[in-house]
Amino acid sequence: MKNGFHEEVEYDFELPDFRKEDIKVAIKNNILFIKADREFSQKKEKKSSHFEKRSKQAFTHSENLPKVNAKEMRWFFKGGLLTIKVPKMS
Repeated sequence: MKNGFHEEVEYDFELPDFRKEDIKVAIKNNILFIKADREFSQKKEKKSSHFEKRSKQAFTHSENLPKVNAKEMRWFFKGGLLTIKVPKMS
């Protein structure tokens, strides 16, 4: 504890084209795993033609963490910025 608070590690990732429901965050054996998947579909129809555009976007990241309390991990996603906060273990 430092000044009555646990020290914590914080990570920020910019994911501008994703939504919160596209993102999964987990910590297993002090390894942070982030996975984001999103599919886009755009359709345009006119009398004489049909147009459909599809694309898929993916992001994955993993990294070793110091000893942390994974059960107390918090993550937030707002305005394309993913913030992960995890208390360090004493």
